[in-house]
Amino acid sequence: MAHNWHSPVSHTRTDPPYSGLMQSTRPNWTDARMDEFAERTEQNFREVRREIRDARTEVRAEIKEVKTELKGDIQELRGEMNARFGGIEQRFNVLFGALATGFVGAVVAHFLG
Repeated sequence: MAHNWHSPVSHTRTDPPYSGLMQSTRPNWTDARMDEFAERTEQNFREVRREIRDARTEVRAEIKEVKTELKGDIQELRGEMNARFGGIEQRFNVLFGALATGFVGAVVAHFLG
Protein backbone atom coordinates (compact mmCIF):
# COMPACT_ATOMS: atom_id res chain seq x y z
CA MET A 1 0.00 0.00 0.00
CA ALA A 2 1.35 3.42 -0.91
CA HIS A 3 1.78 6.03 1.83
CA ASN A 4 -0.39 9.13 1.55
CA TRP A 5 1.99 12.03 2.36
CA HIS A 6 -0.84 14.54 2.20
CA SER A 7 -2.81 12.93 4.98
CA PRO A 8 -4.09 15.27 7.72
CA VAL A 9 -3.08 12.68 10.33
CA SER A 10 -0.08 13.71 12.42
CA HIS A 11 2.53 11.11 13.22
CA THR A 12 4.04 13.08 16.11
CA ARG A 13 3.02 13.37 19.75
CA THR A 14 0.07 15.56 20.29
CA ASP A 15 1.30 16.93 23.62
CA PRO A 16 4.88 18.11 24.06
CA PRO A 17 6.46 16.33 27.06
CA TYR A 18 6.76 19.52 29.14
CA SER A 19 3.49 21.19 28.23
CA GLY A 20 1.79 20.55 31.56
CA LEU A 21 1.82 22.86 34.56
CA MET A 22 4.93 22.76 36.72
CA GLN A 23 4.48 21.82 40.30
CA SER A 24 6.27 24.00 42.80
CA THR A 25 8.41 22.15 45.32
CA ARG A 26 6.99 24.44 48.00
CA PRO A 27 3.51 25.65 47.23
CA ASN A 28 3.39 28.42 49.84
CA TRP A 29 5.60 31.48 50.13
CA THR A 30 5.35 32.67 53.69
CA ASP A 31 6.63 35.99 54.95
CA ALA A 32 9.48 34.19 56.69
CA ARG A 33 10.47 32.45 53.45
CA MET A 34 10.29 35.72 51.51
CA ASP A 35 12.44 37.44 54.14
CA GLU A 36 14.97 34.59 54.04
CA PHE A 37 15.05 34.74 50.22
CA ALA A 38 15.52 38.52 50.30
CA GLU A 39 18.35 38.18 52.85
CA ARG A 40 20.13 35.51 50.75
CA THR A 41 19.73 37.65 47.64
CA GLU A 42 21.11 40.71 49.42
CA GLN A 43 24.02 38.65 50.79
CA ASN A 44 24.79 37.43 47.25
CA PHE A 45 24.79 41.01 45.97
CA ARG A 46 27.11 42.07 48.82
CA GLU A 47 29.48 39.27 47.86
CA VAL A 48 29.40 40.28 44.19
CA ARG A 49 30.05 43.92 45.10
CA ARG A 50 32.98 42.87 47.31
CA GLU A 51 34.43 40.75 44.48
CA ILE A 52 34.07 43.65 42.05
CA ARG A 53 35.72 46.02 44.53
CA ASP A 54 38.59 43.56 45.05
CA ALA A 55 39.02 43.09 41.29
CA ARG A 56 39.00 46.85 40.81
CA THR A 57 41.71 47.24 43.46
CA GLU A 58 43.83 44.55 41.79
CA VAL A 59 43.44 46.14 38.36
CA ARG A 60 44.37 49.57 39.72
CA ALA A 61 47.48 48.14 41.38
CA GLU A 62 48.50 46.39 38.15
CA ILE A 63 47.93 49.58 36.14
CA LYS A 64 50.05 51.54 38.61
CA GLU A 65 52.81 48.92 38.31
CA VAL A 66 52.68 49.07 34.51
CA LYS A 67 52.81 52.90 34.60
CA THR A 68 55.87 52.80 36.86
CA GLU A 69 57.57 50.26 34.60
CA LEU A 70 56.77 52.31 31.50
CA LYS A 71 58.11 55.49 33.08
CA GLY A 72 61.38 53.71 33.83
CA ASP A 73 61.57 52.32 30.29
CA ILE A 74 60.86 55.74 28.80
CA GLN A 75 63.53 57.40 30.96
CA GLU A 76 66.02 54.73 29.92
CA LEU A 77 65.09 55.22 26.25
CA ARG A 78 65.45 59.00 26.57
CA GLY A 79 68.92 58.59 28.07
CA GLU A 80 69.90 56.26 25.24
CA MET A 81 68.55 58.65 22.60
CA ASN A 82 70.28 61.66 24.17
CA ALA A 83 73.58 59.79 24.16
CA ARG A 84 73.20 58.85 20.50
CA PHE A 85 72.12 62.36 19.49
CA GLY A 86 75.11 63.71 21.43
CA GLY A 87 77.36 61.47 19.33
CA ILE A 88 75.71 62.67 16.12
CA GLU A 89 76.08 66.29 17.24
CA GLN A 90 79.79 65.70 17.88
CA ARG A 91 80.21 64.23 14.39
CA PHE A 92 78.49 67.25 12.84
CA ASN A 93 80.81 69.57 14.81
CA VAL A 94 83.85 67.71 13.49
CA LEU A 95 82.42 67.79 9.95
CA PHE A 96 81.68 71.52 10.22
CA GLY A 97 85.22 72.15 11.51
CA ALA A 98 86.71 70.21 8.60
CA LEU A 99 84.52 72.07 6.07
CA ALA A 100 85.36 75.45 7.62
CA THR A 101 89.08 74.65 7.63
CA GLY A 102 88.88 73.55 3.98
CA PHE A 103 86.97 76.71 3.03
CA VAL A 104 89.48 78.97 4.80
CA GLY A 105 92.32 77.06 3.17
CA ALA A 106 90.74 77.48 -0.26
CA VAL A 107 90.20 81.23 0.28
CA VAL A 108 93.81 81.71 1.47
CA ALA A 109 95.16 79.66 -1.42
CA HIS A 110 93.09 81.69 -3.87
CA PHE A 111 94.34 85.05 -2.60
CA LEU A 112 97.94 84.05 -1.87
CA GLY A 113 98.47 81.64 -4.58
